[in-house]
Amino acid sequence: MLECLLLLTFSGLALASQRKMGLANPFQIYFLIWFLVFFGYYVLRGDFISVSSEFLMLMLTAKAIAFLFLVVTYRVTSGHINSETGGASAFQLRSHLLLAAQVVVIAALPFVYEKAVYWAGGDDVFSVLGYIKLRAAWTEGEQGFGYLAYFFILAIVLTSLRLQSYFDKTSGLLGLSVSVAASLLYLYFSTARTFVLLFAVIVFVPLVMRGLIKVRGVLVSALLVACLLYLWLRWVQGAFHWVWVSLKTWSLFLKTCDRTQLHRCWRSLA
Repeated sequence: MLECLLLLTFSGLALASQRKMGLANPFQIYFLIWFLVFFGYYVLRGDFISVSSEFLMLMLTAKAIAFLFLVVTYRVTSGHINSETGGASAFQLRSHLLLAAQVVVIAALPFVYEKAVYWAGGDDVFSVLGYIKLRAAWTEGEQGFGYLAYFFILAIVLTSLRLQSYFDKTSGLLGLSVSVAASLLYLYFSTARTFVLLFAVIVFVPLVMRGLIKVRGVLVSALLVACLLYLWLRWVQGAFHWVWVSLKTWSLFLKTCDRTQLHRCWRSLA
């Protein structure tokens, strides 16, 4: 069944990449992301937990419906390409729909926060202890947000659309800032690296495909961030090692010295 998903998403990607559909159209981005996800899982499935056949059937049904919409759109789309956009997608984003969806996403944040505090045992999720408990509830207790999880994906998609509208000069900086802030809050509550990766892919891949961000710049930036993160982790590890050695040396010193003489020396210094 996983092979069927790979074939279906690749077929959708090939059809969505036709010239008359335009560059970086929503179908192309959608099938590209899901093809990469399924292909990565197919290659590395030995390192992940097994996925039930019911879940694969559900994903296959969803992708088949999306492919059907793509076929219909492909047949009714004219072959005219806008020369001013260099073949880019001519899909127009409706600002009032984006605004309505953004209001819904922000309105759901208090309920998501309340759910997160509940699974954190009543502790503040913005504290270290609360965040650890929240993370443990997701990974060990297999808890979840239920229907509120749909707002996580919606917030990320809205940020991607807001960012493209900003580059197209159809949306302002305020709307983009609000959307990014809401997405970051949802990413924080999720405590999952998967959502962070999904955020990076959905937000930046369309910009790369439209030529607004160069692939070389993205790769260089990712390499620099990885190097800085590695150096920071090494520094933290070295700092903790130095503190541990210092405490261990001081403990051995206290055990071996004469405490009476040490107390007299301390009083003389005082």
